[in-house]
Amino acid sequence: MRKIVLCLTAAAALGGCTSEWDSAKTGAVPTTSPQNSAPDRLAARIPAISAAQRASDARLPDKGDLVVYDRSRPVFKRAAFSYHSIGLSEAHALNAAHPGGEVDIQTPSGKSLSFAYQRHVEHGDGNWTWVGRTREGLDAVITFGPDAVYGRIAQPNTESLQLTYSNGRTWLVEADPTKLRHPGSRLPMDHDVAVVPRAALAALRNQNAAKTAAKGAIAANAVAAATGPSNTIDVVLGYTPGLVSQNGGSTSAVVTLLTNRIELTNQALASSLVSPRVRLVHTLQVNYTDTTTNSAALDSLSGQTCTPTSCSSVPVPAELQPLRNARETYGGDIVSLVRPLKEPEHNGCGIAWLLGPNNTTIDNTDAPFAYSVVSNGSDVRESDGFTYSCPVETLAHEMAHNMGQQHNVEDSGGDAGTHPYSYGFRETATNGFYTIMAYPLASSGQFSIPYFGNPNVNYLAGRPTGSANADNARSMNQSMLLVAQFRNTVVPFNNKAIPNDYDSDGRSDIYWRNSATGMNDIWFMNGANLASASSVILVSDLNWKVIGSGDFNNDLAADTLWRNSATGELFIRYMQGTSILPTSGPSLTVANQAWTIVALGDFNNDGVTDIYWRNTTNGKNDLWLMSASSRIPQTATTVYTEADQNWKIAGTGDFNADGNADVFWRNSVTGGNYVQLMNGLSVLAGSGFTNAVSDTNWKIVAIRDFDRDGRSDIYWRHAQTGSNYLWTMNGITVSTVSFVHNEPDQAWKIVNSGDYNGDGYGDVLWRNTTTGQNVIHLMQGASVIAGSAQFNRVADLNWVITGITGSN
Repeated sequence: MRKIVLCLTAAAALGGCTSEWDSAKTGAVPTTSPQNSAPDRLAARIPAISAAQRASDARLPDKGDLVVYDRSRPVFKRAAFSYHSIGLSEAHALNAAHPGGEVDIQTPSGKSLSFAYQRHVEHGDGNWTWVGRTREGLDAVITFGPDAVYGRIAQPNTESLQLTYSNGRTWLVEADPTKLRHPGSRLPMDHDVAVVPRAALAALRNQNAAKTAAKGAIAANAVAAATGPSNTIDVVLGYTPGLVSQNGGSTSAVVTLLTNRIELTNQALASSLVSPRVRLVHTLQVNYTDTTTNSAALDSLSGQTCTPTSCSSVPVPAELQPLRNARETYGGDIVSLVRPLKEPEHNGCGIAWLLGPNNTTIDNTDAPFAYSVVSNGSDVRESDGFTYSCPVETLAHEMAHNMGQQHNVEDSGGDAGTHPYSYGFRETATNGFYTIMAYPLASSGQFSIPYFGNPNVNYLAGRPTGSANADNARSMNQSMLLVAQFRNTVVPFNNKAIPNDYDSDGRSDIYWRNSATGMNDIWFMNGANLASASSVILVSDLNWKVIGSGDFNNDLAADTLWRNSATGELFIRYMQGTSILPTSGPSLTVANQAWTIVALGDFNNDGVTDIYWRNTTNGKNDLWLMSASSRIPQTATTVYTEADQNWKIAGTGDFNADGNADVFWRNSVTGGNYVQLMNGLSVLAGSGFTNAVSDTNWKIVAIRDFDRDGRSDIYWRHAQTGSNYLWTMNGITVSTVSFVHNEPDQAWKIVNSGDYNGDGYGDVLWRNTTTGQNVIHLMQGASVIAGSAQFNRVADLNWVITGITGSN
């Protein structure tokens, strides 16, 4: 019913809800018909990889369930595990990748689990992760990749179901907790943690006493809220050829696996009320053996070996040096080597250095020990014929040792973590649960839950997941901030809102204003399809103009900036979907109408949109740096003066990929073009002229990152011939010049741009100013891709799509 109601809203406001295909249309932008099959929706959602290239088992259409059992194949049983051959509907997950979406999964026992959408992550390499939660608080974390799908699907009071890839097929795996055997179970339970002796730590700290933290000093009790360099641990993961073989010979499948393990960690952190996060910044294959013990591999990787009293350097094998080099290249705060489990050779599922042991505070002198080794999957031990398996949370467990976390008290071997309460937690009942940092009771049927210990977070039926002295969450909220300082951030954060994305679903939307009635509507888009529409507000005073959209409060949802053309008043409406937040209100008034807002962008890389003004009389250019906590600019300064009014600002973009908005100027008489590279209020020395285009019929109509390289590009349209070209940019240099499309009918205007299908590539929005037809061109570089389409004609030309070229 929700779609019907929203459709009626769109019809009432904009004159129709069904897509209208006008056979009489002349001079139209070429389009492809909208397709409703799952492969086409998939191509539109993740067009960097065609549907035919996705994991073959995941290509089923959406028929209401994620999992379809292949009943033609018998269930394969191996020790504690039952493997069910399945097909997957990635389309089902894609269609549920929005607030209010749900993924339904039928368990092997026939029970139906419904997971409500929580978030999704697009990883930029063809992988994406869907995260959902049941009403009871059970999580599903599923990562879809080009060749494989991996995931964990929680069940009540037993082991989670696992999605895995093996022998060229996708399997849903269920485990009997009473039959599980953990590698190294014959060993003391502290065998997977290596402790740096106090004397060695003291010597290191004396040597480095004068050194400062790489990312700035952080108070030990600080807790940051927003994700960024100060509270994100960057992770570099290496893997061996054996792990590739274990995953069907596909390196792509391995990357999907490792991506999923990172996202499992982040969801466990979120569920446990831990604010910092981990981020996978690089993966690489290293030609290291799978047959050494994990302890020996850790010594080799870290270049250190320790006795209870001292540490000494050991040579790093040539096979592992590329992984250590990658740490420096990509700014890895911590590093792990992942290998396929070999039992008994590995002596367990993994090992890591325990940083901050015995209640010492972590600092940068611990960085040389921020390494771990992880075993993945299952293996048969020849000596006893039993199958042993490593939990999917093993990487999370070993990384947490690097963050100062210990096992449950009983299995800590007498060594404490970085705080007196840095312990994991398990219940006392033999059929109870144990958390990520804990071990199960010996000879019990205990099951694992994806939580770090926290006495303030409950599992099902109000069962606490921690205690006063088993509070990993409290500890990690402090220690992770310190580990995040081990290396400078190298890989940029994409912590900015998608342009015009009002509902924070990762896709641009369309904001309409009626120039006759003053009504304002939002269309929520899914590619070139109208997902829903709703009216926002009636502002009948037509002196109020929507200047554009931006994220003025850093909540990753687009807001609207208004200016009164009579009084010069400014007003910011903070938005969440179609809801106007109560913090909305007036900004400063600029009564002098010679001052014109010509660009919106984030000039100081703080995630908040700033306002760029130009005076059409004296040529001054002022920049308002805005704050997320105030509608009043925190700084307002003249950044440049250009008295020649023939120089116009075409828009803003990040042309050098430094995270700061830059300004593109064009001379309306000479055709000269100039890129001002900005850093906050400063014009950088690298600014300069780029290629001139003397034919002034060429107009810049969109500035976006069309090739997904992190740099903004320039989309040109010729006002007479209708030709359209794309410049890809690298700073002030034009890297490539490519023909895109020819549309001679000048009634077709590019009225805005954004990322309408959420694939990371800039797209363009066309509107016909005569017929009211609308078209979205989904782009990959200079290519118009499948899924581009005409949609929902709005014949009433009083309805105007708002926006500033390239700025919102």
